[in-house]
Order: sequence, then structure tokens, then C-alpha cells
Amino acid sequence: MRVARLELSGIGPFEDAVFEVPEPPAGSSGELVFFEGPNGCGKTTIAQAIALAACPGVLVDRERQDLRLPTNAWMRRFRRLVQARAQVLLGVRDAVGVVQIDQDYVRVASGPGFHLGNDRVTQGAPGPAVPRCHAYAFRGHQPTPVLDSPGPRELDVEHIRRRDLFFGEDPAAQFFGQLLINLDYDRARTFAFIPRAIGEERTKLEASHQSLDAAIRRFEVALSRVLDRRVEIRFELGRITPRILFDDQEIPLDMLGEGLRSTLSWLADLLVRLELTPWERKDISPFDQEFWLILDEVEVNLHPAMQARLFPTLRKLFPNARIYATVHSPFAVAAAGEGTVFSIRPRKDRLVAGPQTVIKLEPGQSLAWVVKEVFGIEQRFLDEETERKLEEHERAVNTLAAGHPIDWPSFLALRRWLMDLNEQVATLVAMREVEVQDSIDEKIEQAEDAAP
Repeated sequence: MRVARLELSGIGPFEDAVFEVPEPPAGSSGELVFFEGPNGCGKTTIAQAIALAACPGVLVDRERQDLRLPTNAWMRRFRRLVQARAQVLLGVRDAVGVVQIDQDYVRVASGPGFHLGNDRVTQGAPGPAVPRCHAYAFRGHQPTPVLDSPGPRELDVEHIRRRDLFFGEDPAAQFFGQLLINLDYDRARTFAFIPRAIGEERTKLEASHQSLDAAIRRFEVALSRVLDRRVEIRFELGRITPRILFDDQEIPLDMLGEGLRSTLSWLADLLVRLELTPWERKDISPFDQEFWLILDEVEVNLHPAMQARLFPTLRKLFPNARIYATVHSPFAVAAAGEGTVFSIRPRKDRLVAGPQTVIKLEPGQSLAWVVKEVFGIEQRFLDEETERKLEEHERAVNTLAAGHPIDWPSFLALRRWLMDLNEQVATLVAMREVEVQDSIDEKIEQAEDAAP
């Protein structure tokens, strides 16, 4: 299931605003949709509307007692803000339906049949049911994950599952350490029983041990890739709480820089929820399942280089996820290399109205192009020499990417000059070189070896 169309009116700055979300390429898995615009243009409202459409248990009509009202506080606040309507058109193969949100209720306005959350709602003639949409929503500022625990104990999984879409309320990151402790405890107990088991029982225990070990390894892989650090989760005899090592160094989580801490926080929260979700398909990893990931400006505290890594890394980690993200960073958008982006431009009266501009992202679009064509900003460095050398560098990179030879000594000298200027220029140079990074690294290594 995916968002095919979003209509917002009478809420925040929106007045009959329409977002038509293009279909992803045929045969592709997952989806990446950005929403960018100036402060106050309604990006957070968009994230909340999408989340509300997917949230378990929110298909609510006060006249129908068989469907329960949402209990999440942010949902109640969101619904109070609605003066007219918010509609999310959901598409599933050939079936479509509309989730309508207004002051009094959330309901299915049309469609052949829906199975969202724990309830099934059918409109008109029975039709194919829409599969449950697992969705998870996060903001950039999240509570720090909790590692301490007195020992293994059962988690209230149903309570956590009911709060999939919490936007920072009732965070699952508080169970991060507890879940790791439980996984390690079950792994150790299973391993202890294996030598005494025989036949089919032994096979099941071995498979269970491998599954538990793989779950812990998944946490390490996800944290390492997104944070761009070598993250190790270490369990030691005589110590219940796991140790989290970053590049072999143990750092208290609340002492991490704000960018790393906030990213670790929402990512750890997501990992807990993915691990505890009752997936229908048991034959694939939670990372490979299809779900919605709704991110509201999670990149704001990150260095530009890490902003550029974030979404490509998430797409690789969760290849079947449909990611709906509000962003401020051109680095995040330019590095995506795929997907779509909506550029929200309020009118002079600060209202957002009518069909919204959608731009297709494709490989090879430069940061300069994204800054100008997507964000609508004319990009110039203050001095002409830097601008000229950046243009020269871009021409050389494009030539190299096309498979043609370049003057390597001149290029490396130009590159050194640019990289030594400042962090902003160095980041731009590094982003441009991603496609040909291996060739450049090889030449740099050769030049260093040849140096006296």
C-alpha cells in the first residue's frame, strides 16, 4: 500500500492543496518521497496526515461503536486542528480508497475494501481487502535510548505495537536495552540446551539460536551504516547491561553529539518496533518487510556529509520501505539519486494552494542542480576563482564518469586546492565524486606512493 494522492484544506497553511505522488518505476521495490519548503509551509502537517491515514485503529466514525477512537495525544491534537478536510488517497495495485479526516471522525470515504490496523471496514460491494500497513513515524528530536535494565523481563509488546505512530510520544527507545538483554538471554539459554537435544528438537534450537544472533547483528549493522561508525553491541559476563562501542570506544549515549544522539534515538526506536512487529512473512528479515517510514526533518542536526549518506543508507537497509520524509537539506535530496520531491511554495498570503510541484530525482543530478531547481536558490560562492575552479572540477568528474581520460596531475592539484578551502567546499567536492570515487582514490594512493 502507498500514498497515491494527498489533499489538504483548512488545516495549517493549506487551502485545497493537492499532492499527486507519481508511481515508482515498474519493478522497483520501496519508494522515497521528499517534501521540502520554507519554515511554516506545513511539512509537519503533511507527515502527520500521512501517519494518521496509516495508523492502526484510526478508521473511526463516532456513529459506529465497533471501531475505537484513537488514544494517541498527537492524533487528538491533529484532529482538533482540522477545520475542513484532509484526504489521503491510498493505492494498492488496482484498488484505491480514500481515508478522510475531519473534525468529528476519521473514516474510509470510498474504496472497495480496507484492512487498516486491527479493523476491517468495507464500503459498498465487498472487494479485495487492503493489507495492513505497518507504519512508523519519527521526528528529529527523540528521547535518548535506555540501556539499563535489572535483567531479562517480558515486554508489553501489544502496548508498543499500538503506538507505532507516536512522533516522539511513548517512545519504544526506552525498551532498546531491554530488548537487547532479552535477545541475548534467549540466545544464551538456547545455546545451553542445544548439546542435550537430539533430532528435530536440536535442529529447531540451532535455528532459533541463529535467528536470535542474527537479530542482534541486525542492530549492529543498521547502527553502523546509518551513523557511519563501527558500532558493536557487546555482552559481558557479570554485567547485565550491554555495552555499545563506537569505533571500539564506549561512550554514554546521552554524551554523544546531538546529531549522532538524535539519529541513534529514532533509529533505535525503529529497530525495536521492527523486531517486535508480528510480520505475516516469517521467511524474511524485518528489514526486508514492506512498511511506511515517515520522517519529519530527522536530518536537521547532522553534518552535510552525514545528511548525504542518510537516505541512500536507509534505502539499502530497508529496500521495501516506503519512505515519506520532510527535509530542509539539499545534501539529503541530492544524494538520494532516486525518488520524487515536492517543492512547497506558499503564496504571498502564506497559504499553500492548488497542485503542488513534483520533481523526479534521477542519478547524476548535481547538488548545484538540486539547490537551484528543487530548492529554488541561486547558488554562488563569493569569489569568482572558487566558482571557476568548481566548474573545472565538475567538468573533469563528468569526463571521468563518461569513461574518458583526464589530466590526473592537474586534477589532483585542483582537488587539493578545493578540499583545503573549507568544509562546505570539501563536502561539495566529495559529493560530486561519489560515482568515480574508486578511480580517484586509486590515483591519490598512487601519487602518495610516488611522493619522495
